[in-house]
Amino acid sequence: GGAPAFFINNNIMAISGAAATYDNNAYRPMGTGIGWSMDQGNNWNYINQPIDNVETSYLLSEWGGQDSIRFKAITTQIYNVSYDLEATDTHIYATSFAGGVRRFNFLDDNPNWELVPLPMDNQQQLLCGQIDIETYKYDPVDPNSDDPESGGSDNHKAFSVFIDNQFSDGEIIWVGTGDGINRGIIDQDSNCINWTHYNKDDGLGDRWVIGIRQQQIDDINKRLWAITWDPSVNIPIPHNLSYTEDFGNTWNVVSFFKSIGAIVYDLYFD
Repeated sequence: GGAPAFFINNNIMAISGAAATYDNNAYRPMGTGIGWSMDQGNNWNYINQPIDNVETSYLLSEWGGQDSIRFKAITTQIYNVSYDLEATDTHIYATSFAGGVRRFNFLDDNPNWELVPLPMDNQQQLLCGQIDIETYKYDPVDPNSDDPESGGSDNHKAFSVFIDNQFSDGEIIWVGTGDGINRGIIDQDSNCINWTHYNKDDGLGDRWVIGIRQQQIDDINKRLWAITWDPSVNIPIPHNLSYTEDFGNTWNVVSFFKSIGAIVYDLYFD
């Protein structure tokens, strides 16, 4: 099928797949898995699109030393498309719109997908070992304004991912979702991630973050850009861009592209 995401990082490259399937009287996108190579494309490995082979609505998973973290079981490839990929020295991360954030250790002989929790819509942080397992659930289903307990979180609809391997305190990971952007600090010993969640209330230009890119300003300073879309209509419309120079503590909005009627899908900096 098509290739929604491709990246190359030193000796590792990876590509995601997508195709159309006819379901319920319409053609719909579905993810077809991830291929990766460690020798510049001469040989390739493959892992299926992450699917939860369970009969229950939720599955229980371990994270950060805590058991019984609830995750919505994703049992179909439909809308479960990996729109972005990134890697550390050991793991490939995939953001799959209906499948959430997942990763696998590409150094394993037979790697398996691991679920990666993000803050719920009403949470500003999600910290390792401090998740309230009684109330937390990872669920990319639409929120239910009438009954919040029965709905999911827009912040669990994952679009984009970027990993800064040059962060002074270790590796920092950014994940863009249907409710803003999440900054994570990856623990070097446990690979657990401490998250901080930012959205329009924190100054982002809009809710959907469909792309994340980093700009090197000089030898020291970096600027992180977020492609922020307005999801209020069914088709993409011109929108603002957002950037931060202090790791998400403050955000600036650039309206130039919206003012000229441009829809931005990606960025590159020279």
